[in-house]
Amino acid sequence: MSGFAQATFSLEGVLAADDFPRFVVEDGEDADSLGASLAGPVTARVRSIAADRGSGAAAERPGFTVEARATLRLTCQSCAVRFERAVDASSTLWVARDERQMLDWEHAATRSAGGESDLDSGVHGAAGFEVVLAGELSSALELVEDELLLAVPVAPRCDACRDEPQPRVFSFGPT
Repeated sequence: MSGFAQATFSLEGVLAADDFPRFVVEDGEDADSLGASLAGPVTARVRSIAADRGSGAAAERPGFTVEARATLRLTCQSCAVRFERAVDASSTLWVARDERQMLDWEHAATRSAGGESDLDSGVHGAAGFEVVLAGELSSALELVEDELLLAVPVAPRCDACRDEPQPRVFSFGPT
């Protein structure tokens, strides 16, 4: 995967919700048991950093950006109503050839002057970074699915409940 991340490429397209197995609701399964499902197709793009070469040490590191746009079907944690929310998620992944290189990059990021490293400000200006080992990566589709899973809120709230200053609290048992 390291060679793939060093090459100049851009993969993009529209994918069906069924292409993402961790979001698929099986027959007889309650949709709420997943916490989130996809409400329609996903627009995705995976682009190598080599396609956006900047300057500095970050430009020499293999990596890519993952972008995903979709509509998630969620259950409000305050009122239990199903609702849909559009997400537009992206992240930058740096691909290290081995654990030593990964640790070197992380160390460089923590000791850089002014608290900002070339990994942070490099090609995309993203705060923070994620480094993965070349052998851990499998497919662009899985990376897009991971990006969507990271976009699922921990405690989703519909628009009506989100406007309330405090979440609803339910008590069970005698009051």
